[in-house]
Amino acid sequence: MLNLAIALAFLVSIALSPGQRLFSLLVGTMALHFMQPGQRGVLLAVAGYWLPAALFYLALRWIPRADRARPTRTESRVLGVCVATLITYVVARTIATSVPGGGLILVVAPFALVALPAMIVAAVVVLRVMARLFRPDESEALRPPLRPFEIAAIVLVGFGPVAMAFGSLFVGASRPVPAGRDLEERMSTLCATAGERLMRSPLEGKGVFLDVDQVWRFDGVDDGKFRNYGTSEMYPPVTHSGVLQFYERPSHNAGRVAGATRYERFSEGKKSQSVDELISRYGVFRTQLTTEKDLLLGLVGGDLVIKDLQSGEIIATSRFFANTKSREICGTATNERIDEREFILRALQSQPP
Repeated sequence: MLNLAIALAFLVSIALSPGQRLFSLLVGTMALHFMQPGQRGVLLAVAGYWLPAALFYLALRWIPRADRARPTRTESRVLGVCVATLITYVVARTIATSVPGGGLILVVAPFALVALPAMIVAAVVVLRVMARLFRPDESEALRPPLRPFEIAAIVLVGFGPVAMAFGSLFVGASRPVPAGRDLEERMSTLCATAGERLMRSPLEGKGVFLDVDQVWRFDGVDDGKFRNYGTSEMYPPVTHSGVLQFYERPSHNAGRVAGATRYERFSEGKKSQSVDELISRYGVFRTQLTTEKDLLLGLVGGDLVIKDLQSGEIIATSRFFANTKSREICGTATNERIDEREFILRALQSQPP
């Protein structure tokens, strides 16, 4: 019965991922990002395979009719080989995830070609065995109920490791669950103010002052999640867009080299100019709203503000926050993308609302 219970657990886990679902229901997925890779792998293996196997074994031993599903000697041997293969693969994969760099994962991955046939054979045997439950009633001996020490052994061996694994989420130095909940609350607070605002259409202006070096881009934004992200320089594409003829930025030598000018001016097809006065009508400025602690947790984001340099009036703002670990994001997406470069160009050529 043990081999049958473990095989059932593997089949159910592959089809329904109960470990991941149970973890999300009880503690939330954010806590996963506060665990060491090895701890995360062990927890998901216990919740996904060990716990279902214990429940199936208890059901098979408790329900009298389940005696009809008892495997024959040949079926038990086949299931034993399949189960041993699958357990070996899961253990190897769990160990591989705990090794930094991910190189060991590439070594373990080919063994999936062995685990897959074992899963298929186990499924065939399980279906054959479970089909006996639906045969017409036949005379069968009543099985004695489980004795107290048998129940205690099943509970201790089957559910003890599960309790220890989930208990480690709430105690210890890292305490992933409380930390994950704190991060969820922090993300919720930040996202309450996220979004894009275009206050007014810009007046005529041929250039812009850029007080930002890098801009963020998030692709595949859908339902509060993003697929990938990155940063890039803002400078070259600004004039290439056709919206502006030149841009200005702070000089890298200002304050470090005696006599250095404060700004640099760049025009398409021309050499840069060192200047002390800005002629741009508009300026783009960034305000970081995340703390050092937020950055350690994977949170990034802040304000991007476009100002009229003559009047000091704000004409557009964009605020986003993202968790690079959980790939959660909030802000205003356009065509499933949050792109700060596109926001700047869109704001500088926007029409009055």
